[in-house]
Parts: sequence; C-alpha cells; structure tokens
Amino acid sequence: MLVSIVGTRPNLIKLAPIVRAARKDNLEHHIIHTGQHYDYELSQVFFEELELPPPDTYLKVGSGSDGYQIGETIHRVTKTLQRLKKPAFILVYGDTNATAGAALGARKCGFKVGHIESGIRTGDYLFPEEINRVISETCSDVLFAPTKSTYENVRSTGRAVLSGDCMFDTLLWAEPRLDQKLLSEFDLTPREYCLVTMHRGMNVDKPSILRRILKALEDTGEHFLFPVHPRTKKTLEKLQVPSSIQVTPPLGYFAFLSLMKYSKKVITDSGGAQKEAYAFGIPSVILLHVPVWQELVEVGWNLPVSNEPDKIRQAILEFWPRGKRPPIFGDGRAGDKILQTLHQEYDKLLSG
Repeated sequence: MLVSIVGTRPNLIKLAPIVRAARKDNLEHHIIHTGQHYDYELSQVFFEELELPPPDTYLKVGSGSDGYQIGETIHRVTKTLQRLKKPAFILVYGDTNATAGAALGARKCGFKVGHIESGIRTGDYLFPEEINRVISETCSDVLFAPTKSTYENVRSTGRAVLSGDCMFDTLLWAEPRLDQKLLSEFDLTPREYCLVTMHRGMNVDKPSILRRILKALEDTGEHFLFPVHPRTKKTLEKLQVPSSIQVTPPLGYFAFLSLMKYSKKVITDSGGAQKEAYAFGIPSVILLHVPVWQELVEVGWNLPVSNEPDKIRQAILEFWPRGKRPPIFGDGRAGDKILQTLHQEYDKLLSG
C-alpha cells in the first residue's frame, strides 16, 4: 500500500500526479490529511478541482505555532500509522510543518519514507521551511528532487532521484482548463494588472512591514489583484488598503492560475507561484531576500527584492526577463517516474 500524508494547499497540488499514477497502477493509495490547512479555499476546493479522492483519514491538527503543528502531527500520524494492517510506503510532500511532522512520525514507526520536492536550499535557517526540508530529508529513504540543481544538493546522500516537479505536472494537466473569461468577473484586462500573493510571516505578521509593502505597490501606479491568505488577512484588517490594490478572498486552483496566466507580473513570496509564473512566461518579483528557486534567478525570470520598498518599486517598473525559459521542472511525468522508482525498489511494500 502507498500512503500519502498531506496538510496544505501546496501539498495537494503535488499529490495530484501521484494520485493519477497510482490509479493507472491499480495501486491501493491511502491519503492522510493532517488538517494544517482546513479552510475550504485552501483545502476542500483543491480536492474537488484536482479530482482527488477524499482523505481516508483526517487528523484535524489545525492552526497553531510551528512547534504545536509539528508535535501534534507526529503524535497523530504515529497513532494512525500504527493501526495500518498492511505493509506500506509513506510519501511526504514539500516543506510544511505537516511534512516535517509526517516524516518524523513515519520514521519513528519504522516505515520507509519518500520525500517529494527534496534538495531545495536557501541557506537561511530563519525560514521555518528550510528546517522542515532538512528534517524531512533526514527521515527519508528516497529523495525525489524536482530539478537538476536540487538533485545536486542531495546527490551525495546516495538516496536522491531526479524525478521532475509534481507541481509542474499538475499545471500542465490544468492548463487546458483555464479560462480567460474569468477576468471579466474581476473587471480586469489581460496584461494590465499584476498578481500579488503574500503569506510568509516576515512579510505579513507585522502591520508596519505589510503597510510598507502595500505603499511600495501603490507608488508604482500599477493595478494589483491580491488574493489574501488567511494568515495575511489578520494583519491586513488593521490597515487601509490602497485603491489600486484589489483584494479578494483566496482563490481556487483554476481561478488563481487563470488570473496569473494573463497578468503582467507576479509579486510573491510563494515558492509554488514562482514556478507557475515561470511556466506561463510571467516575470516574478520575489518578496524574499533569498530565492527558493535559484535556477529561476539564474535564467533571469525571478528577481528577489525582500520587502524593501525601493527595490520593490524598481523591480515592478523596470524588471523584465533577459533570457529564454529552459525546461527546468521536467517533462510533466514526475508522478509516473516516482511510482516507477518505488515499484523498482519497494514493490513488496506497495503490493503487500
């Protein structure tokens, strides 16, 4: 049996190609949702749009500090896995608290573990995600790296596999389903607006910093569409949002990609949005001081500016890509490659 443990919106996007590959193999696939993301807009709508089966087990970890979420995930995942009556291989996804807790819980129970999206390195351990990546990789028997660069970062472990990127698989699957007509619902014109996403604590937890970012956006004279993450909403409610920034609730997967595809630029602190923008040929201004995807900076499509107003303004007005878009994230078959690797190395666990 294959067991996937997920907890957040990005995890679900990475899960979708594994679900499709397991269906093709007629493989029993048990999905555990930790409940780190539990809002409809960040969880249930993604199961519906990505055509995922409902979770077999829902752990209801919910919100809380990093320590609480990881600790509760370890506790609840451990109890769940100990009740399994069949041999199983465990897959964890990305770099969230759900990922780190699931990897630790599965390892402590004695299960074999695979980590999808291994090898990302920023070198900055002030990012909670950086710690989660290292924990998850340390607990894993197979490290599925999405790009050549991430593969090189973990190749020396002897556990690395260059699989391609599952999020890219999902985007290619979704692209024919995107609809430009959605722009009219937001009164938008193609290439005449920028898409903004922010959810990291360094940008959104302090009103003074978020206010400074919004002022930098306003000063450019551009129009911005800003789907607001629940974490960001708590701080945004304390501020006066400029009229040029069009605030919306979180968007479903297809709606978000449709609005991104026809935007002028993307301003984001999300690693996933950076990849998606690159796939569509949309320049990204990154509200981080170190990039999640160094490859996208090197090919000239991403520009990290942190949350410094002058750099934000200049990048929005002046930054345009200077290079081509090489196929960094694979060929759209990462899910199949991951399952093929598991069948080769751990077939007894999958079919037991």
